[in-house]
Amino acid sequence: MSDMLARNIKWYRQQKRMTQQQLADAVGISLMSIRRYEMKGKSNREPKIDILDKIAFTLDTTSDILRGKVSNYEFKDAQTGKPQNLEITEQWIEHKEKEKLDNNFKKANIEGKKKIVDYASDIVENPKYRKDTKE
Repeated sequence: MSDMLARNIKWYRQQKRMTQQQLADAVGISLMSIRRYEMKGKSNREPKIDILDKIAFTLDTTSDILRGKVSNYEFKDAQTGKPQNLEITEQWIEHKEKEKLDNNFKKANIEGKKKIVDYASDIVENPKYRKDTKE
């Protein structure tokens, strides 16, 4: 199992303010299983797809999101396969990008932080990268 899946299960569980035991009870599996699913490294275990789907449903997300497969992700209607709410999808992707930027900013030293701000300013000066211009 990937460390990303382990990290995402834990993150979404914590966002719901659930304990591992509460998640295990809601999904109908053992506490030890949840612990193994959230464990990073070689000792972790990957849930079967039906269990992963139950975990995702309980955490108000999707198994694709838990796996980290969100590139151009769209929430789709189960019956029609059409995008259900593109606005929610775009907001979620934007949130993840902001989170990534924030994490990188926190890792940078003072000089690095200044460079990040300078580069961001340069990028938004280009109309190609601005929200308020039409292409």
